[in-house]
Amino acid sequence: MRVLKDRTVLITGAAGGIGRATALAFAREGASIVAADIDVEGLAALETAVRAHGVDCRGRRVDVSNATEVQDFAAELDASAVEIDVLVNNAGVLAGGFLLDTSLETWRWLIGINVMGPIHFNHCFVPGMVARRRGHVVNIASGAGIIGLPTIGAYSATKFAVVGLSQAMRAELAMHGIGVTVVCPGVIKTDIVNAARKETIDPKGAHGLVHRGLSPEAVAAQIVAAVRQNTAQIFPTVESKFGYLMSRVSPLLVRSAMTLCARLLSSQRTDASDARGDRSSAHANAR
Repeated sequence: MRVLKDRTVLITGAAGGIGRATALAFAREGASIVAADIDVEGLAALETAVRAHGVDCRGRRVDVSNATEVQDFAAELDASAVEIDVLVNNAGVLAGGFLLDTSLETWRWLIGINVMGPIHFNHCFVPGMVARRRGHVVNIASGAGIIGLPTIGAYSATKFAVVGLSQAMRAELAMHGIGVTVVCPGVIKTDIVNAARKETIDPKGAHGLVHRGLSPEAVAAQIVAAVRQNTAQIFPTVESKFGYLMSRVSPLLVRSAMTLCARLLSSQRTDASDARGDRSSAHANAR
């Protein structure tokens, strides 16, 4: 999609981090923004920032894991004759913990937002793109969707799902004139670690890495370029590029490194009962 001026871009998780930066990057190109997030205050601030670029911004509180809320949102936009040209499925969450210690509740939370979120929005908005024979979908995955990383294995699983979903979508939607890009960043300076759930491993230990990570604005610039060029997959950070390369060149070396990493990280493991309460109670109450 070479021309972005006067297009309409829908972004989930738009109130902060990569979502906010991407909204502003598209606004600078002359695109109107439709923003979805559960952070109402953040959405209000984004609306002001986007409109400073002379384009419209419509913010709406939407829980991406709730199919009914997403469908209602889509119906509102349709009633207002808003046509989405670019969909950016950015909303995502993180949990830290060894797989054997990860509760079913946490699995459902991760899958609901990281996997079902994009599915809900694609289900509601891609058919309109197909009918108009134009549009582009951007799914934000992760470097953890290229290599299964110990202590964030559940998160990795959801991001692998996003990568697979994106590859299938690109193949199926090409005949309708729709582009699809999957974004696999590494460490980015966002609040995802602060909002992460702890299950025997505290992901907040990664604060030092996040502080030195790539800026959301740099990722957003690459996303805009990918939409213009209809790029299939991008790796915005050095570590994600390296991880992708190594997973192709020497998968055995990668597996060995991840096994060693898991052994080393096991020393940081907290007692499961401290992390999320008595295991039997947690399993009994899991829905």
